[in-house]
Amino acid sequence: MIAPFHANALKVSNGGALIAVCDTNRERADKLAADFKVKVCYSLDDMLKIPGIDAVNILTPNHLHHDAVMACAHAGKHVITEKPPAMTLKETDDMVAACRKAGVKFGCTVQCRMRKAIQAMKSALAQGRSARFSTLTPI
Repeated sequence: MIAPFHANALKVSNGGALIAVCDTNRERADKLAADFKVKVCYSLDDMLKIPGIDAVNILTPNHLHHDAVMACAHAGKHVITEKPPAMTLKETDDMVAACRKAGVKFGCTVQCRMRKAIQAMKSALAQGRSARFSTLTPI
């Protein structure tokens, strides 16, 4: 469901390019690949073999993030996943450790761009105003 949003974001990004899509559901994969005119894969292992892919965006159900991130790290690919990164803290720690060991970056998308505070920060940065942040310490 979220894949077209991420694909569109890559399409309009500066410096990013969508190379391939992957889904075990062939009909869904074929449609997305056709819509964005990119290669299609039906397994992550096949996609990780495509030359020119530097990073992988994991958009699977939450319980599948761990194995996908670990495969990407072992293949030397930078990886970003939707929230939550994994189902347990141990899985998340394993993913972070694997990415560090492989020398690749690991990130997690947290959709909060519609919050008023985030919109105000974006507006301030777009206007060239400096960002100032403070930390709230519990009493």
